[in-house]
Amino acid sequence: MPKRNYLIGGAAILAVLAVIGFVLFRPDTLFTDNTVDEQLDADVASALDDAAAEPTATSTQDEAPLEGSDEPAPETSAQPPTSAEGPVVTASGDFFSIDHETTGRAAVIEEAGSSTLVLDDLATDNGPDLFVYLSTAEATEDADYDADFVDLGGLKGNQGTQTYEIPADVDTSKYSSVVVWCRRFSVGFGAAPLA
Repeated sequence: MPKRNYLIGGAAILAVLAVIGFVLFRPDTLFTDNTVDEQLDADVASALDDAAAEPTATSTQDEAPLEGSDEPAPETSAQPPTSAEGPVVTASGDFFSIDHETTGRAAVIEEAGSSTLVLDDLATDNGPDLFVYLSTAEATEDADYDADFVDLGGLKGNQGTQTYEIPADVDTSKYSSVVVWCRRFSVGFGAAPLA
């Protein structure tokens, strides 16, 4: 009879540990996707398309004409357009993978005094406790993204297009990157530079 009690006690302990492990690690999220496709306002979608189509600025130092040449220096691309009538993309960048394969584009949109972060065509792995941060860290694979950041809330979905309101008191020009951050394990899934 005592041996049977040990077996029952051992089985109960294993069951409790299995439940705790499941709650902490959520292995089921690795096999499921949560797709979110928020409809963007037509003006916002147009601003995103325009920003994606713009060439990146080039430096005139490397491409200055030779001394004595009559050729003008190549022009650099203009700064992002500003418009009082519609949304403007003030910073954007493509996601790269850190601990999990991640693709898509992040863009900060400003309109009528408010700022929004758009994650466009995001694709990353699902996981437990995922959040979206604006970070002052430069976007690299080993950056310390959670040292100085603004938490924009839980990741709405690991697939698709989604928006996050940026608090009015946040100066977006101080933040260099966006990261999909797993709080539970303190790792970045993917990040995008904001330039």
